[in-house]
Amino acid sequence: MKFLQFFESKSKQGKIALEDEFKKKLEAIADEVPDVWVNLFDQEFLTRERAVADPKVYDKVRAETLNAVDAIVNEVADREMDIQW
Repeated sequence: MKFLQFFESKSKQGKIALEDEFKKKLEAIADEVPDVWVNLFDQEFLTRERAVADPKVYDKVRAETLNAVDAIVNEVADREMDIQW
């Protein structure tokens, strides 16, 4: 598989953005992408599915989301307390 084909396939899968200027540079590379690179890229690349299934990612996103909600609730509660007093 040529480098351009490799990167185009990853772009179609939504794993990377492929700019026109980068595509031109890839077209100039005549070498084949080693199979081991293709396999490593696919194994190690963090997809949405892998992120959702990863407990560390889930915990981080959950904490960030809940912290933002807590901050808003606390702000509203503080304003309500100020109005009542």
